[in-house]
Amino acid sequence: MKLTILLCALAVCPIAQAQPASLVITMQATCPGGGLACLTGAGTPGAQGPQGATGPQGPAGAPGQQGLPGVVGAQGPAGPQGAAGPQGPTGPAGPQGLTGAAGPQGPAGQQGTSGGSGGTGGTVTIPVTRTIPGSTCPAFPGDYYLNSPVSRLPVDSFSVAKIASLGQGNLGPSPEMAINLATSATPIPAINWAGPNPEHDSGNYPITPSMFLSSYNFGAPALVSGGGPSGGDNHVLVVNTDTCLLYETYSFGAGTQPYQIGNGAIWPLSDYRLRSATKLIPYTVDSTGLTSADAAGMPIWPLTLTHADVYSGKPILHGVRFALTSAMATAGYQWPATHQAGGSGSSGVYLGATFRLKASFSSATCGYKDNAGHPFPAWFLPTLAALQQYGLYFTDNGSPGLITTDADQAWGDPNSPASDTWIFAGWLHCIQLSDLELVENTPRVINVLSGQVNAAFVAR
Repeated sequence: MKLTILLCALAVCPIAQAQPASLVITMQATCPGGGLACLTGAGTPGAQGPQGATGPQGPAGAPGQQGLPGVVGAQGPAGPQGAAGPQGPTGPAGPQGLTGAAGPQGPAGQQGTSGGSGGTGGTVTIPVTRTIPGSTCPAFPGDYYLNSPVSRLPVDSFSVAKIASLGQGNLGPSPEMAINLATSATPIPAINWAGPNPEHDSGNYPITPSMFLSSYNFGAPALVSGGGPSGGDNHVLVVNTDTCLLYETYSFGAGTQPYQIGNGAIWPLSDYRLRSATKLIPYTVDSTGLTSADAAGMPIWPLTLTHADVYSGKPILHGVRFALTSAMATAGYQWPATHQAGGSGSSGVYLGATFRLKASFSSATCGYKDNAGHPFPAWFLPTLAALQQYGLYFTDNGSPGLITTDADQAWGDPNSPASDTWIFAGWLHCIQLSDLELVENTPRVINVLSGQVNAAFVAR
């Protein structure tokens, strides 16, 4: 018999209606257990009726149908993977770090990296071993030639012959240079550049009447307002402490504006470039090279030996400038000089030549002139060490062996045997020109247009 199975609470099922074949199963007319047992058989063959007793699980099956949406819910956990998407934006944050790395090209870049990521590692920082007194400006980078040791350089192959050609002589001091401090607010005077020389640097030279001229007058320092004395080089040296530009002039004239000045150079104190890299002067205009306020085209103040250098008791960490006569020198110049001022000698010693005190020089006892036979005082030993380690640069024609010192009034009366300058001169006289040797600069030159040196050259 074909019957439709219906669930009911009665023991006897209502008479079934004919149903579509898809919902019809075949059962025996008699169902063991009857009633609900019959109804819950789920249409299985009667012989299997006892299994129908499990029918109460059938209603549980209906929740099972609801479990299917639960399966859809299982796709919900894939949602947390979507949440991983926000982690993706953190990846782009890395490229922002690269932008910060551009900071080394400028101060703004530094601020961009202030958050602590990246930029500071690439910052270009020049080494500084000393500053201009009264300022935070460097006296050129620490690896600029005049701040770098020459003690490991090889001896010039012709040093012995060149030194011998200089003849008899000794070192001594020449108090002269004064440094003036200015700011960006310092008034700018009118200047007339004397002569046709096109080699001066144009710019705003912050020179005022109360500034010092490079002349040592004990008790009465020479001022700009008084004009340059006749016969002197009459340098005016000024540092702008805001911009760290060094202004050096030569042949300052009358003390009224417009000032008459022979030549001038502007030196950025963090810059490695030599004069020949900052200005191109055709050979047809000046075959002697590119000058500055100095005959050799080199800076003046950073090579000046100061009273503070000599008497501080601290190591002196720079080279010094000194002079030889034009008869001793040969016309020409060599690195780091960029200009020659003539020379009638045949020594082969050119402007820019680098000397040092021989390592064999005894620092125990003076062997020459004023203090011969006396032990060197402790305060003078740093000067001897500096002449051996940082050397002397031939930068100008003048009295032979004179080292440029500053015009600090602390030097005292040069005519008094009790003055610092008299005493210092006596000990410098212990050093003869024959106690010096010329060095070969080639191993430390990186570029002939640059004053930066190669500190990794092979020692002598």
